[in-house]
Amino acid sequence: MRVELGLPVGVLNPHKHPTSRVLVHHASFVRQIRQGVLAASQFPDVLTDTHGEFRKPASW
Repeated sequence: MRVELGLPVGVLNPHKHPTSRVLVHHASFVRQIRQGVLAASQFPDVLTDTHGEFRKPASW
C-alpha cells in the first residue's frame, strides 16, 4: 500500500509486539500506542445518524 500511495504508512498497536507480520512488512513504521491515547481516540459508545442511534459492540 505505501508503494502505491507514495506515502508513509504506519501501524499503531496497543501491544508491545505487533501481531501481524503482514502488516509490519508493508508498514513504513510501527509504534506502540498507549491505552489511554487509544481510548481517547475512539468514538463514543452511542452514535446517531439519519437512521437513529447505534452502538458499538460490547466486545470492543
